[in-house]
Amino acid sequence: MATLDFDRLQLGDVSTSGKGKNVPFLYGKTPVVWIPDSSLTVAYEPGVFSGEEVSRVNICFRLQSDVEDELVQLDEWVVKQATSHSERLFGKALSEEQVRAKYQPALKTSDKGYPPVLRAKMNISGKGVVKIWQDKKAREPPNPWSGCAVNGRLLLKSLYLMGGNFGCTFEVSDLEIVEEPASSCPF
Repeated sequence: MATLDFDRLQLGDVSTSGKGKNVPFLYGKTPVVWIPDSSLTVAYEPGVFSGEEVSRVNICFRLQSDVEDELVQLDEWVVKQATSHSERLFGKALSEEQVRAKYQPALKTSDKGYPPVLRAKMNISGKGVVKIWQDKKAREPPNPWSGCAVNGRLLLKSLYLMGGNFGCTFEVSDLEIVEEPASSCPF
């Protein structure tokens, strides 16, 4: 398994697009691949807020405590780095408190009491489509996704800086289906 190596992790150069700014996460010149040490559970059916048909969707995972702990470490690392590089990232010097106020943590918590989730992007068609595996063989995506236990290979892609807020972007490259929810006849 590949835990995040905070000693090697670094922020790349800022790039600007029509939607905002992005700053890649890198190990030297290499993209950051993260394989959590524990399986993840798909919290909801993948999709987008608008409900429209798209090739890139959000997928949310419920995590075991060791993975949650690693994301808390990532959040702290990002806040420290963003504070020390605030002029480059935000165009002005910001205190740690100001950076924390703008930061959207990797672990999304609900004010309705639901367990926290990690939200990632997943391509379901086109370029970079997610690869689905089971027993070391390619397979079709599960139906339903919700409740599936999976092992994930995720890219810690970049920091997004948009509309006064910023946070981490994760992208799913591969998922191994560990267990699908049992379905039974309701009658």
